[in-house]
Amino acid sequence: LVFLHGPRESGKSHLLQALCHRGPHSVYLPLSLVRSAPAEELLQNLEANQIVAIDEHEQVAGDTAWEEGMFHLMNRIDDSNSVLAIGSRHTQNALPVALADRRSRLAAGIVWALPACSQEEKIAILRLRAEALGLLMPSSVAAYIVNREGRSLGELLAVLEHLDLASLARQRPLTMPFVRDVLGWAS
Repeated sequence: LVFLHGPRESGKSHLLQALCHRGPHSVYLPLSLVRSAPAEELLQNLEANQIVAIDEHEQVAGDTAWEEGMFHLMNRIDDSNSVLAIGSRHTQNALPVALADRRSRLAAGIVWALPACSQEEKIAILRLRAEALGLLMPSSVAAYIVNREGRSLGELLAVLEHLDLASLARQRPLTMPFVRDVLGWAS
């Protein structure tokens, strides 16, 4: 069992999805999208996968049916030697888990706390993603975007996507004047 916790935009979902890409038999389950489904049906036979990544655990914590379903899944995964990775905004101790056995299981696994990204990390992530898209993004341009639009990593990556399309269409590099023009930001 691996338990990742951290604030919104700390990279939990990205890490869980990356983990799933490591093995041919894996499943990524974001609970915010499926929490209204019957837990028992949804969690059935997941242990057949090598890796089971369950994200947004806080969405179902405290729900009796989900807690029981997750507890049984944990037991089946233990028996099958698969990996269960859980992501949550809250620490395992802060979740409203009613089943004592389940609470102790969550605490017994590997626990990683992921901090929110700093401004410097957001700049680095933006530059790396730009490079992956084939764009050269100077540090000054990345810093400008982060300082102007740096509320969340998701918003920053959406801005980069917009800039990528504009750069391709206009055949222009990412410069400060180009960024201002495309995003409609006054200097």
